[in-house]
Amino acid sequence: AESLLYLRPVKALVLPAPVITVVAKPVGDALAVGISSSALAKNLCLMVEGDDGVFEDNYFDVLPGRSVTVTYRPGKPMSAAELKARVKWVHMAMVE
Repeated sequence: AESLLYLRPVKALVLPAPVITVVAKPVGDALAVGISSSALAKNLCLMVEGDDGVFEDNYFDVLPGRSVTVTYRPGKPMSAAELKARVKWVHMAMVE
């Protein structure tokens, strides 16, 4: 867990649209998913189209210059390339 302090309410933050990069690799029957961002990705929420798997952590901030790694346990067998093609996200810069 991480605690980040923003000196303004979230609705007052100026959030540029980040470029999100995702990499994945198999780890046993799960996938390690690495996420990095060109700018603050506030409250990043990950999902995988067409699969009912579970991320070990979700709805977190990704700071520029730092990467976050989370484990994804797919609902059915999935390769790292397939996950990378199917992963989608939303973040606060996308919300109006």
